[in-house]
Amino acid sequence: MDLILGSGAVALDEPSGLGGQLAPRSAHPVVVGSDFRARTLLIGESLFSKGDPKTHLHEISSGLVGVYGSQPGCIDEVIEFAFPGDVLGLGYLDHHVHYARALIKTQVKCLPLGALAEIIKHDLRAKHRYAVAVQREFAYRRDLLSRATRQNPIARLAAFLLAVSQFNKDEGRDRSIVTDALDCVVVADWLKLDLDALRRALVELGKRQLIAPCDAQGLRLIDLTGLEALAGGSPN
Repeated sequence: MDLILGSGAVALDEPSGLGGQLAPRSAHPVVVGSDFRARTLLIGESLFSKGDPKTHLHEISSGLVGVYGSQPGCIDEVIEFAFPGDVLGLGYLDHHVHYARALIKTQVKCLPLGALAEIIKHDLRAKHRYAVAVQREFAYRRDLLSRATRQNPIARLAAFLLAVSQFNKDEGRDRSIVTDALDCVVVADWLKLDLDALRRALVELGKRQLIAPCDAQGLRLIDLTGLEALAGGSPN
């Protein structure tokens, strides 16, 4: 059984987006309205912490912000630096998976989450950074679930499908339809499963009436609540 993914999903087998050259910023910054507030950060002050809910987007007006990843027992990793015009808080998860601090005195504009679609529509650099942020969050979620559900490939696959579903929703598509074929070998490698385990997991989700073929479109996610229960590590 082939795995089907949304046509707008990130190319998970192409890591070049994580380290390649960023696209240029739009010459005409998008205006997102007046629904924002400004913050001034001093050197070393936190913009957000790992695990904080994403309540709004953060546009850097001036200064410099460092974004870092942390793992127990490891030196914190530099994820990226955000410059004036860059927007932080991108991705598909509802919480931050990294933390951010001002490296110099920095002015930040807090924009509503609803401004995202308009920002990435008009700003090529923001659109690229959004795709990279989604890749990072996919990887973070995968690794987290891989540790928590090492003996439960069904839970890992359910979480993956939910992530693609959320990404499609953010892109303005039907979140219950996952379209366009993606090589199962790529997905199995991404989820750290062997191909047979991936196929068995797909069959099992079908038997549980959580997913179903959807003609030429691919897969239909029938029961998002059921998938969420499995993704949470439920053994049922």
